[in-house]
Order: sequence, then structure tokens, then C-alpha cells
Amino acid sequence: MAYLDDRISLIETVPDAFVDAVSGLREEIFKRLVRVIAQFDTDGGQIVLNEANILRIDQLIEELDGFLFEPESEYLKALSKFVAGIGESAALTNEFLGVRDSPLYKQMLRQNQFNVIKLFDKTSVNSFISNSIQRQITASVAEQGKVADTIDFLRKFVGGMDYDGQGLTRWVKTQALTAYGTADAAYVVTVGKNEGIDKWLYAGGLVKDSRPFCVKRDGNVYTTAEVLKWPEEEQKLDNYPWQGMIAGTNASNIFTVRGGWNCRHILMPVT
Repeated sequence: MAYLDDRISLIETVPDAFVDAVSGLREEIFKRLVRVIAQFDTDGGQIVLNEANILRIDQLIEELDGFLFEPESEYLKALSKFVAGIGESAALTNEFLGVRDSPLYKQMLRQNQFNVIKLFDKTSVNSFISNSIQRQITASVAEQGKVADTIDFLRKFVGGMDYDGQGLTRWVKTQALTAYGTADAAYVVTVGKNEGIDKWLYAGGLVKDSRPFCVKRDGNVYTTAEVLKWPEEEQKLDNYPWQGMIAGTNASNIFTVRGGWNCRHILMPVT
């Protein structure tokens, strides 16, 4: 079915394209941050604990913000394409269900796109990426750490290698895939339920590390009432909460969060 194939294709390609675009900026981000580190006062290869170096910590964040959020930056262009992909998925759903845009549907689409923009705007990036860098560099200054160790941290964190499990690429990938899947599902369930859809195909296929939650449901059709019971059913199992489950998953949000973080499955309206 074209709609199913096209929608699954979008959930597999739109977030990945954004992640690839951000990954392509890592080398430049790393170079810019290292140039700031090179301005720190040092003694014998160690960072000096002084007021000037403490003030330079903010320069790191200013350098990152300036690169990512300057007008016409590659980051903002990639984010724009990501948001457009959400609109493309909504158009597929409208066509499949034979519906026209309504104020309700348009507002839901705008809200979904706004949520994604907020997830990757300057405030959110600073909340995770910049704060992680600030904490580490502040500790390096306070402890008069080695310059080489500080640069190694930046190489691992920005370069995509996990640093305590929280590298830049890992964060972007998890957030992008989950945000796209949530936005896509929220629009489909809004239109589907409003148009009287009561049956849903859990589709997306399986991979070697598919979580049990998805394995036992992939390819099956469920009524709305059956989908709403999934969280309650899972709570009775020994492996609850299931691997990858988003905290707070319940009957009110199961249609949108589905299998949880990084879930590539969709609930497709069955007409």
C-alpha cells in the first residue's frame, strides 16, 4: 500500500536526514570550541584557575550558539527541512483518508511542528548540549585539569562518541526520531479518530534489536479500545517497564508514544 510504504519511509528518512546534517557540523563545532580553549591561561599543560578563565567558559557557549543559530546557518536549514517533513506526512494522511484541511487539522499540524522547533531551539540546545559542556569545562578550570583532557572531552562529546552515554549525536538522534514519530502519530490519530477510524495496523517491521513490545504487535490490527489497553496489559508483565518505554506512558498517550524512545512503528488507520 502506497500510503503505508510512504509513511514508513518518511519516519525512516526525515529524522535520519536531520541527524546526518547535524553530524556533518561536528568537526566545525569541535574546531571552534578548541579555538576558545586555546585562549585559556595555562601552566605546564594545565588550565589555570583564575577569573579570566572562568569568564571564558561563557565564550564557549557563545561560540556554539553563534555557529548553530546565526541566520541561514546549516543547522537551521536542516531543522526547517525536518519540520517540512512533518507536513509531508500530514499531507499523505489527508490524501489517504480523503479529507481536506480543516481548522482543527491545520492547528494540530502547526502545534506538532512548533513542538519540534522548540525541542531543537537555542533554549533546548543550551539545556542539554551547552550545559553539559559548561559543567565539564567549569570542573576542568576548578580542578586545574589538563588541557589535553579537556580537548579529549570535547572530541568525544561533540565528535559523536558517547561520553557517559550522552554524546551530541546520540542526543540528537534519540530526540529527532522520537519527536518525529510523536508528531506524525499525533496528527494521524487526530484525523483518524475525527473521521471515525476505529481500527489500526501496527506497522514498521522488525530489526534485530526490536523491543518485545513491538515484536508481539507488529503487523497486527487492533481496535481503538484494544490500543488503549496496551499500557495496562504491559504493567502485568515481569519486564515492565519495557525497554525503551517513555516514562508516563498510559492510555492517554499510547497512540503517540507507542513503543517509546526511537520507536519507528506507526499506527496506520484501517479503512
